[in-house]
Parts: sequence; C-alpha cells; structure tokens
Amino acid sequence: MSLASDIATACASVPLVARWAPQIAAAAEARAVPGLITPAELALTLAALVARETGGRNILGDGGHGHGLGQVDDRSWNEWLHLHKNGLDPASNLDKAASIYVTYLGSIRELEAARNEVWSPEVLQRAACAAYNCGPARALSQLRLGVEHLDEHTTGHDYSAWVWRHREQFAAALAAARGADGGACA
Repeated sequence: MSLASDIATACASVPLVARWAPQIAAAAEARAVPGLITPAELALTLAALVARETGGRNILGDGGHGHGLGQVDDRSWNEWLHLHKNGLDPASNLDKAASIYVTYLGSIRELEAARNEVWSPEVLQRAACAAYNCGPARALSQLRLGVEHLDEHTTGHDYSAWVWRHREQFAAALAAARGADGGACA
C-alpha cells in the first residue's frame, strides 16, 4: 500500500479528510525531514491538523484570515497566498501547511538542544501543533513553563491535545486495518 492509501484508511472515519489523502501524502513525502519526522508521521499529523482546522473543507475561515484546508493565515503568509491561488489549491495549501509545521518542529528541536533538555517526540510534535495554531513564540513560551501549559494560548485551550489525540486515533485505525489485511508498508 502507498502512503496515500494508508492515510485514506487511517482517516476513513472523517471522509472529508480522507478524500485529500493523495495530497496529504504528497506534502508529507516532500516535507518530511529524516531524523526529525517521517513521511508517515507527518501525514498522520497533517491529516489531524486538517481535521481540526476545517474538518476537511477547503474554505476561507477565521474571519477571512484562514485559507484552505490547513487554514494558512494571511497575517503571516500573505505573499505566499497571493502567489498560490489564495491558498485554495489543496495540494499547494497542504504543502505549505506541512512546511510550516516542519519549520516549527525544527525550531522547537533547536530550543530543546539549546536548553540541554530531552523532550519526547510526542512533546516536540505537540509543541509544533500548538505553534501551528498560536504561533511559535507563544507555543515556545508555554513549553518553557512545562508541557501541561502548552495549550494555554491555543484555540479552545486544547489545540495540540486535540490534534494529537486524533493523530493517535488515525494511527490506531491504520494499525487495525494493517492487522486485518496482513500489514502494509507506509
């Protein structure tokens, strides 16, 4: 099985997200960074981000500031949006969302190294989810206070926890499907 079929299987409970599996997989394969996040991990996270941001709808949201599936914000990415069909092309929107997430993940890992701390991959990835929602400065300041404070500035005060929970649900659905069909490659 391909990564796209794996993501479609994993997200079957959210059909509006599953329909974008080929674009999610392509973005994850293009933006994954060896030693930081695998394509499969990024694809599951990106699918969960899309589920939280728009439920899989390709829309303008957040008072007109969020664009497309990943709600790329015009207050931070205005020039990119003007060059990419206002962010409403699903493939380029998901690629940009993956790029933003991986950039934030890398920044958080650099902070971890600078502070001589060791955070679990889950904490690093959850912090990148929080940064995706409330910005890297706020997410990093909250992470410095402890992981339990990570969502204090996010939408609903639960953004990273919500995204991570759904990412894990998608991963569990994929594992169950692999068990039922004898396994698949991601």
